Amino acid sequence: MQKPECIERFKDMYEASIAHTFLFHGATYDYVEEFNTLKPYLSSLLTAAGKEVVYYNRSEGITFCTEKGRQLFMSAVAPSAVAFPGMSGTQSPLPKEPVAALELLEAALKKNPKEAAPDDAVFRGFSVVIEYADTIFPPGDSLGGEDRTALVTILRWAKDPVIAGLGNMVIMVASAKNRVSAPILEASSRIEPIAVSLPSRQDREKFLKAAKGKYSYKLEKGFSDGEFANLTAGLGRIHVVDIIMRAKKDGAPIDKDLIKRRKDEIVLSEYGNVLQIRTPEWGYEAIGGMEYLKDFMRKSVIKPLMDGNSKRTPLGILMCGRLAQGRLLWQKRLQKRPL
Repeated sequence: MQKPECIERFKDMYEASIAHTFLFHGATYDYVEEFNTLKPYLSSLLTAAGKEVVYYNRSEGITFCTEKGRQLFMSAVAPSAVAFPGMSGTQSPLPKEPVAALELLEAALKKNPKEAAPDDAVFRGFSVVIEYADTIFPPGDSLGGEDRTALVTILRWAKDPVIAGLGNMVIMVASAKNRVSAPILEASSRIEPIAVSLPSRQDREKFLKAAKGKYSYKLEKGFSDGEFANLTAGLGRIHVVDIIMRAKKDGAPIDKDLIKRRKDEIVLSEYGNVLQIRTPEWGYEAIGGMEYLKDFMRKSVIKPLMDGNSKRTPLGILMCGRLAQGRLLWQKRLQKRPL
């Protein structure tokens, strides 16, 4: 089965030794494949490669994918743990504050797997996943002392030859690139950004087939899964499930009105008043004549974009002329797939 595009890029960048520190951003909340979100998907991928996955966020602190991972981690950080009162033994509480937690995580990342587990032929080191990275490395120039220390720590890790040489990796997860500190995004940081995209129409249609088997949802008569996939453009798989579950709760079939109403609510909650979704009723078939313009729009704009070939589209289109000549009409009709 083909891996999601973001995972393929991550794998290629790591295997080519281009980076060992990554920032996953974008639709990180969404299902990346069927009903797997990013966290369990990455965990299964890394565990299969012999890595023990260690998670960190400000709320839960340091947690582990497996009990074996916890024991190996506590063994690896034992010398560093002396600096933290109350830490003794494998069940000791671990610090939650970023600076202290990152210090322990660094000790694990720099521990040679053969020294940490000399008799374990499967263990290949640690992978650290930092969730909600925007709360640990926030943007802005007026960072506090602890925020600055945390930022310098992650920047050091990205260039650390010991961590790279051991094959260990660090993965940060944030909802958007602009929500993390600017130095993390600089090319010289050697932190590789990995965009997690929203599903394409084909992805949504494929997901709906799996969702129908799991949720047994019903559509309004005359309404197809293809139309369902079309109308949920700009939404994630998790939003599609949200629409399905709301229809099941009400005991009603899914129709266009439900999708549009819920889509408007989702877009408003995610983007505020910055973005508005319009669903025009008519396409170019409602405009008489002007065939040369319709043909241009279909061949040079609509078809390349629908095929995912954005390089074939113009960088911009200037529509000029006198007032009330139909420029806004053309713009609105362009939003609907032409017949």
